[in-house]
Amino acid sequence: MASVRTRALLDTGLVELCGIASYRAESANKFANDFNISYATTDYRHLIAQKPDAILVELPHKVQDDVVMWALQEKLHVLLGGCLSTTSAIGEKIVALCEENKVIVECGYEARYKPCWHYIKQQLERRLIGTPCVVNAIALWNAPTDSWYYNQVASGGMPVTHISYAFINPLRWLFGEPLQLSAMSNKVKETDHDCVHEESCVINIRFPNNLLVSLTAGYITAPEKVHWQLEILGTSGMLEIHPGDLDSGLVRHYSEESGIITLDFSDFENAFNRQAHIFIDEIKNLGNDKKKALLNPPHIAINDIRIAEAIVQSSKNNETIFF
Repeated sequence: MASVRTRALLDTGLVELCGIASYRAESANKFANDFNISYATTDYRHLIAQKPDAILVELPHKVQDDVVMWALQEKLHVLLGGCLSTTSAIGEKIVALCEENKVIVECGYEARYKPCWHYIKQQLERRLIGTPCVVNAIALWNAPTDSWYYNQVASGGMPVTHISYAFINPLRWLFGEPLQLSAMSNKVKETDHDCVHEESCVINIRFPNNLLVSLTAGYITAPEKVHWQLEILGTSGMLEIHPGDLDSGLVRHYSEESGIITLDFSDFENAFNRQAHIFIDEIKNLGNDKKKALLNPPHIAINDIRIAEAIVQSSKNNETIFF
């Protein structure tokens, strides 16, 4: 993902890469060679000697927290590869530092820049399927058990790392902030204490306008099975979304009038490129009165972390959370 987002930044034609840091020297040097970067180091703090304006952070989330706090204290703009932070308490510190030092932070939830999600948002606003009443969604992934994704401390947990990305962030963009939540989880495949506490999870959420949402997520699925889709059922039709990972996604529209219509967005602009370009534009226009175009700034993205924490609380205590 570091390579994907770096290419997206370079494709803007507005970026010069001045340094790369990685814990492993061989990784730093390889990345430097791949992208023609003249400076590589194993200590991210040494990057400041290159006088950067901004930094891309693609790291396990626990390490990311430390790097982001350092970057903001150095008054660097930050593009993150994923969530804002491992906890909302750290997220609140990031929000405060952004305001204090007048820097830009954008979280890496590229769904809000993806053409398939933009199409869904437009059609919901046009009431293409009438009034949405139920959302049913599933996102299952065979996470490598020896990776940081499966480590509770390194990742911040599966709800932060996976559920916020696959569901919560785009659904909040479509439907607003949740009103009520209840969750159950289990831990069956990898039961070691260091592994994620919520290995598989089922969540029910009530959104505004009495919209009911059921989400199933986890790190176990059948081999070679792509298990990530959402169905939005309305009073006069249904939208089925296959968001995809690095591709542009696919949407199927079901209606009595036109039957099944499949829309492929592969010819549209890549979401990573779109997000990178807007991030750079925001830096260039900092201080202007121009309307902010970034879709995942800290004061918005922190609610993805708060909802992930509510999922953990609900599952652990067998309680319903009201917002």
